[in-house]
Amino acid sequence: MERYDIQVISHRYIRGAILEEYVNSKIDDFGEKWKYETARGNKIKFTALRELTDDEIEQLYKRSNPHPLFVSSS
Repeated sequence: MERYDIQVISHRYIRGAILEEYVNSKIDDFGEKWKYETARGNKIKFTALRELTDDEIEQLYKRSNPHPLFVSSS
């Protein structure tokens, strides 16, 4: 029996479609029964064979936010 771990991601906004595409491309790493749930405050409860690394979370965050807002200090 495979053991699935739960990871709560609350420090980065990640779009669900971006997460799904990434995890499905690495199904052998994350397992066929992986899932995620969203909650208020852009929190994600991610359940898979392994947790996302900090680098993966950062990459998914950047793909979810392709056009960051720049604030001018004029």
